[in-house]
Amino acid sequence: MTTRRFAQLISFLFHPIFFSLFIPFLIAHKVTGSITYGLKWTLFSAGFLLLAILIFYLVRPKEFVGDFDITHREQRHIFYSITLLSAVIYFIAALIFKGVHFPISIISLGLILGLVSLDLINYYIKASIHMAVVTGYVVTVALIYGLAPFFGFLGLIAIVGWSRLYLSRHSQKEVLAGMLLGTLVPIITYFVGQLLIHSQI
Repeated sequence: MTTRRFAQLISFLFHPIFFSLFIPFLIAHKVTGSITYGLKWTLFSAGFLLLAILIFYLVRPKEFVGDFDITHREQRHIFYSITLLSAVIYFIAALIFKGVHFPISIISLGLILGLVSLDLINYYIKASIHMAVVTGYVVTVALIYGLAPFFGFLGLIAIVGWSRLYLSRHSQKEVLAGMLLGTLVPIITYFVGQLLIHSQI
């Protein structure tokens, strides 16, 4: 396997559309200790993600098929807007089923915050969604499971960042912008979640 093929494989395996589904699983599994429950909420989350993908495909079929990375910055606003709509519906559904204190409801708030932030940043710089999602995943692992697993997953940030740079999909500034966003959004979401949970007590 050539270096370029390896970089493409890394970018594909850690594509935000697929990789973001690990976060609902982590949260639901941590709360209940049940793998089945974690998978149920992962499937629930996947439904809303597929909804966003379907709408984007219907609105911009050429961009979706021809450029799975959504390279052009102007097309990202459309993708973020559609995904944000899906995230709001996801949040409302989680509220209806479980209420505001349920961790998935809190995570959906973080998703909304992340999408709004990405869209605003997109007017100035094409922040790496790959880096935002993989960094968000690693930071979420640290917040939920502690520092030991965090250090175990830390290499993911480096290898995904390398692949995006090697494939010339992003500049160093764009990779760093994605990492910064992927760090801040989970931390803010975590503290908002803690405030909501303690307000319940």
